[in-house]
Amino acid sequence: MTVNPNPEPSHQREPASGHETRDASVRWIARVVVLLFVSGLAIQFILSGFLSKLKHTPPPTDPWQPLPHAGRVPPSTPPFPRLQVSAPLDLLAYRAREETELSTYGWINRTSGVVRIPIKRAMELVLQEGLPVRANPNANRLGPSTYQLMQQRPELRQPEIKGNQ
Repeated sequence: MTVNPNPEPSHQREPASGHETRDASVRWIARVVVLLFVSGLAIQFILSGFLSKLKHTPPPTDPWQPLPHAGRVPPSTPPFPRLQVSAPLDLLAYRAREETELSTYGWINRTSGVVRIPIKRAMELVLQEGLPVRANPNANRLGPSTYQLMQQRPELRQPEIKGNQ
């Protein structure tokens, strides 16, 4: 067996100085960056012109109303998707419904005897009765289970309240 006195392999050459010529071209990258910058500026100018044109047009003042259809009876509810026609009017109607629920009596679930009371009356009841307090705050005691609460429910029935149904 022949031993090579030179420990370096013979097929290795001296490393070339500089950079590889097969890498990405700096000119090409610079052109792409300039193209992206110019297109970004163009988009900004186009959008600002469009928005300034929209800003000077008057907003519509009449609410949307469908055209009357001759001889055709419209369905009671429109097919899906139901689009929101007038957001401000819908918001006013929603707030009126919520205010009514907060300020009137009514049933939530008649079969289980759950009612809704006005929020002012609920606050008065909490002030009169107070909030529940644990006797020993360090005790790790749990409340009654769901099954126990279900068994207690018929015993705690309240008389029905006449109100909004």
